[in-house]
Amino acid sequence: MALMQLLILHLPLEPSSLRCRHLHHVKLDQLQPNTTYYYRCGDPDRSWSSEHSFTTPQAVSGAAFPQRIGITGDLGQTFNSSSTLEHLVANQPPVVMLVGDFSYADDYTPDGRRVWEQVPQAYPPRWDTWGRLMQPLTSQVPFMGLVGNHEIEPDVQGRQFQAYRNRYRFPFAESGSPSQLFYSFDLAGVHFVMLGTYADFDEHSEQLAWLRKDLAAVDRSRTPWLVAGMHAPWYNTYIAHYKEAECFRLAFEDELYHAGVDMVFAGHVHAYERSNRVVDYKLDACAPMHITIGDGGNVERLYTQWVDSPPSNCPDPLPGSCKTEQHGHFCPQQQPEWSAFREPSFGHGILEFHNATEATFTWHRNQDGAAVASDVVQIRRNLRCHNQRQH
Repeated sequence: MALMQLLILHLPLEPSSLRCRHLHHVKLDQLQPNTTYYYRCGDPDRSWSSEHSFTTPQAVSGAAFPQRIGITGDLGQTFNSSSTLEHLVANQPPVVMLVGDFSYADDYTPDGRRVWEQVPQAYPPRWDTWGRLMQPLTSQVPFMGLVGNHEIEPDVQGRQFQAYRNRYRFPFAESGSPSQLFYSFDLAGVHFVMLGTYADFDEHSEQLAWLRKDLAAVDRSRTPWLVAGMHAPWYNTYIAHYKEAECFRLAFEDELYHAGVDMVFAGHVHAYERSNRVVDYKLDACAPMHITIGDGGNVERLYTQWVDSPPSNCPDPLPGSCKTEQHGHFCPQQQPEWSAFREPSFGHGILEFHNATEATFTWHRNQDGAAVASDVVQIRRNLRCHNQRQH
């Protein structure tokens, strides 16, 4: 176990009213794998934070297992958010992934009033309170995230994602991405592709060109597992946001399928749902499993109604949209066969990779203790599919 003190020096800011206008980023390189580092933040002329520590993951390789990762989405800063974080910290994941919708600052007016709709000009202090809420987790655990609709936040000049871009420098440049809205990274024996639901995704988009290049470079002997993250789900049976990302699915699903993606995690829908392996609304043993986990806590509400029960719940498709029928109906008449488990509840997930072919995903709802899982699924890579794609 290595011991290192990392001193992050804040710039001297006067007057005091200017202090919160600066965000500091420090790049730490030459960190060793599987090593614990101790650090403090502060200014030697003023004060230091308490001592924190974090442990780096094992080196990336095809044999770098086991590896655990905590996953949640649409977190916000409510009582339910606090409960999710408490349970997540108790499960001690060495890495955490958030699939969009961080602070919900855009649900507040510039003077701090709570409203029931997204506002063009958000309330930036909500980003700061969210950061303090997250500190018990993010001060000791590497944290990777992606943009949701609540990160769009256009400012007075029409620029989008400014709070997100300035606060979270996820490794987009290191992964060859031209945009902070989509990127990839390796963790142990897993390659993660973090997609931008709210970035351009048409045939001539930078995101699609980058994705094809990124997936073509994946070495399954080095990172046997391939996982994708996005904000709006492709497979969802809740009324809320039903088929909202259908254009995105039609543009990108074949890319993920032919690359052999094993799992896709999404948020946006404030409830939990896990699919069987599915592509184009059909079961397929070579397709990825989709897991919607957009119920970390948010500030809006839990979604509880499905499109198939009762039938009157089916929303109308928007004119001219990409929304398609499945089996002759816009909405399924009953829970479709690709939908394996669904539950309206707040909570988090733990994804554990045991080796190069076996993994376990567990869903922990807040109303249970952290040790109790409401849904558990064993996941096995289909090597036959991989071999077929290779040839």
